[in-house]
Amino acid sequence: MKKLALFVFLVSWLLVGSAAKAYESGDLAAADKYYAEHSYQLAETAYGQFLGEKADDKLAREVLFKWSDCVVRGKDPAHQEEAEKNLQTLTESKDHDRWWAEAGVTLSELYIEKDPYGKQAEIKKWLDDARDWWAGSDDLETARSRFITISFTLADYVTARWGWYTTDIKPVRLDAKSVVTRAPQPQGNEGLQVLFEEVLKVAKSDEDKAHAHYGLAMAYMQNYSGDQKVRDKALEHLKTVIGDYSRSEWADDAFYQMGMY
Repeated sequence: MKKLALFVFLVSWLLVGSAAKAYESGDLAAADKYYAEHSYQLAETAYGQFLGEKADDKLAREVLFKWSDCVVRGKDPAHQEEAEKNLQTLTESKDHDRWWAEAGVTLSELYIEKDPYGKQAEIKKWLDDARDWWAGSDDLETARSRFITISFTLADYVTARWGWYTTDIKPVRLDAKSVVTRAPQPQGNEGLQVLFEEVLKVAKSDEDKAHAHYGLAMAYMQNYSGDQKVRDKALEHLKTVIGDYSRSEWADDAFYQMGMY
């Protein structure tokens, strides 16, 4: 009888101990692999196993973001509303960590697709916040990629809908230590010019450099300052795209703009 009681106690203790054990980052290896491969449906299922489970706050926020991001990118209608609420909660949190920034990017991309005009203020703010966050990150290689991608997302969003003379992009300048310094209030479309200038400073791939040069050319051409020197800068950037990055997807566009200049 005593042995039975001892056995029941040990089993109960093991079950409680197992339930109380928090998951760790290593437990997410399979889910992270699917996520890196863009296998969003598989990753959603894998991350979903950890939702609501015990973990430190930083890891729990990462899982919440990645699960929600998978739902959005994998277009899972059954969990879409829940995922949007999760992402909104992350953007409204006081903890401005990576997942705060990335949640805004995912929401921006979602609303660019389904409500680009009704949510324009939120989209611009989320993308500006994310650019600002990554500009100050110490993880330089990841920051480089994310800063460039998010900057191009913002630029493409505004220029496709309001043209190249857009006036409400907040300029984010980077110094040699990748620390953010806010430029003075931009004049005209200076904010758009600064965006491409800063991308050009950190870009490594020819495609990104060509994209940035082309963007600068278009921003200078649509400056409307009346300063011929500014318009001449546009010509210089178009020539750079054609001469240095002739195999990029931007070369044909640069040729066309040269013909229209």
